[in-house]
Amino acid sequence: MRNAQQKISTPKLLIVDIWGGQVIPSLHPLSSRLSSRLSSGLSNQSAGAAVLDRFPLALPKKETSKKASLSMAEFEKLTKLLTDAGELSIIFGCLEDPFFPFEGKFDLSLKALELIALAKPKRIIVQTRSPLAVLALPLLKSLGERVVVRVAFEAASDSLQETHFPSLPRISERMKFVRALINLGISTELQLSPIVGQSDRASNFEKFVSDSAAPLHLRSLADLIGADPERMAHTPTKQLLIQSDRFLERLAKAHPERVVSSDLPVNQETLAA
Repeated sequence: MRNAQQKISTPKLLIVDIWGGQVIPSLHPLSSRLSSRLSSGLSNQSAGAAVLDRFPLALPKKETSKKASLSMAEFEKLTKLLTDAGELSIIFGCLEDPFFPFEGKFDLSLKALELIALAKPKRIIVQTRSPLAVLALPLLKSLGERVVVRVAFEAASDSLQETHFPSLPRISERMKFVRALINLGISTELQLSPIVGQSDRASNFEKFVSDSAAPLHLRSLADLIGADPERMAHTPTKQLLIQSDRFLERLAKAHPERVVSSDLPVNQETLAA
């Protein structure tokens, strides 16, 4: 038991997903360098660069592995074990959106988030596409500077989202959610990998991104989709993928100080220059 406690007492990153009424936790070792950057009180950009670039919010799948899944009661025991047992950072929502509107899932996500807060982590990163997370604003607000909410966008307009990702929340509603977070003073970041389509849609979305002043995580749409075409209603053409990457490259050049992480080679070279 003593060895187990010593193992937990080292800096850890806990990734938590909700699926099928179960909690899917994944505990990862955290290097001392990344741990110090997360807990040093630096800007959200520094914290995001240390951790979030490695665990973006995935597109939804039909099935998610239930390996090592826990009931809520079992997850509560885990959070109690982790409480004050060493430096802990938590990402809530990686393989699955914790606030996606499945029956019964929202209440489970709120309960899980409450338990996460009780574990007293140094940093909590909540990743979502769902405007329904607005119902969790009082809890998120109560977490103060420890919490960062990262909202993902994979299209630049409602019409593009409805064409390519009809099962996902509307882009305009996500924009309202982001504005609500910012107005309440809750640290907010954007994960961007949008299909941009026509220039007017790209322009409107670019204005939203610019006005938000939020830190940015730039993800290639091709990498986000991966090898599973079922994640989209209509697989985008190569030209759409190129347009998306070029849009992100333009954002990186316009707001280099806000780019926390990027998987676009051109962006990385530009920022390193």
